[in-house]
This record gives sequence, structure tokens and C-alpha cells, in this order.
Amino acid sequence: MITNRKTNDEWRELVAVQRESGLSQRAWCVSNGINMYTFRDRVSKLRKLDNPPPERQSEEKSGVCAWLEVKVDAATDKCNAADGRIMIERGGFMVTAMAGFEVGRLADVLRAVGMACC
Repeated sequence: MITNRKTNDEWRELVAVQRESGLSQRAWCVSNGINMYTFRDRVSKLRKLDNPPPERQSEEKSGVCAWLEVKVDAATDKCNAADGRIMIERGGFMVTAMAGFEVGRLADVLRAVGMACC
């Protein structure tokens, strides 16, 4: 079986030609003998290559986040952070636990919003 593999630059050219044609992807692929699903897959891959997600700023650079030691009183299941609160931010959610929070309740909240890592 002979395959006609194309480079990313060749696919970029084909995508540009399709867009300039004014035809839908389906119509253009049919008229040019290209599998529409392959074409759409390459368009998606090129979009990801050409527009990588922005790098997240590291904690060291931002100065916003830091690791801290948290101690839990085994008798009361309560915690006291050094500055009186713990802030956890992930995926559009921010959870702030004030001094004296109950560890079990925080774990329940984190699970409920999908922030628990284990």
C-alpha cells in the first residue's frame, strides 16, 4: 500500500486553499479526493501546533503561591495555618479555609468541586 504522507506545511497549504475556495470542508474534500475526517483531524492538529496553550506562570515567578506546613490537632480534627487561612485555587474554583477549619469538612468540599488530588 502506498501512502501519500504530507508535511505540516503541505497541510497548511491545503487548509488555506480550502478556506479560500469558499466551499465547506466536506464539499472541498469530496471535490479534491481527500478524506474529510483526515482533513478535519489535520486542521485540529495544526491549530494546536500553531496556537499552543499559554504557559502557566510558575509559583516561584508569581509570588502568589507557596507551600506551608499544616498541623492538624488529632483530638479536635481542626487545623491552624500559620497566617490564619489556606487558599486553594484550581479550575476556576477557589476555596479558602480559615484558621481552625475542620480537615474532614475541607476534604468534603474539595471532593465536591473536583479539586481533590487523591
